Amino acid sequence: MLRAYLKLTRPGNVILALASGAVGYYLGKGSINMMDFLMPMFAVGFVFSSGNVLNDYFDQTADAVNKPYRPLPSGQLKPAGALIFGLVLMILGLASAIMAGIIHFLLALLAGLLLFIYNWKWKRLPLIGNLTVAFLGGLVFIYGGLGRQLTAGCWFAAAFAFLFHLGREIVKDIEDVEGDRMVSGRTIPLIMGINKAKWIANLALALLIIITLLPYILGLFHLIYFLVVLIIVDSILILIIIKIFKARDRADYNRISRILKLDIVLGLAALLLSKVG
Repeated sequence: MLRAYLKLTRPGNVILALASGAVGYYLGKGSINMMDFLMPMFAVGFVFSSGNVLNDYFDQTADAVNKPYRPLPSGQLKPAGALIFGLVLMILGLASAIMAGIIHFLLALLAGLLLFIYNWKWKRLPLIGNLTVAFLGGLVFIYGGLGRQLTAGCWFAAAFAFLFHLGREIVKDIEDVEGDRMVSGRTIPLIMGINKAKWIANLALALLIIITLLPYILGLFHLIYFLVVLIIVDSILILIIIKIFKARDRADYNRISRILKLDIVLGLAALLLSKVG
């Protein structure tokens, strides 16, 4: 049962959020203080874990089609237990945030409210759900950077994450179109069609490729960042854009989503190298 509860939190996604917050802190400037780093990271971990649990709670009908192996549709856990678990995680996140400071608390509260509303109402609405997830993906870099002093690098990282997540969320909507149709979802592929959804996802990723080059052009990041982004991160994005146009079935979109997540990790590595040189 404990394993099932842990699975609800989606540890891989939480680790990615924590890594993003840590990179945001790294990109900031000013003195380094361990408490200024740790308490926001606790808040990020708990709030994002809560959001993932609530996602499964509100998504039970669609998951019965799209992801029947998840803890709730498979019957490993009861919905009421999952809901209580998610709310407890949110309380722990807000408690950690208030110990980090009032701004951290207000942003954590905003993130918590957005996650709840997203999972409850917005997830299957055209674009607004995608934009919410993308916004939160970018916000975590700002959240981490606030532990020191925000820099232009923090804002660029947030913009990268926003576009990464926007493109990936639309791909995931295409992947989950059958389950979303069963619950009367109104996602982009259901409203506009899969082909137009592909174009929107690829537009976000194409814009991402362009702006990843700007910090080096503006003299904010070092050459090694530029080389890693150009040769590795952006090359994979170009490959993904091609794959999205060629994708035909759910397995194709699932594979693309996984590659995008890997590319996000590579993007984090490039950001860590932005101060090297």
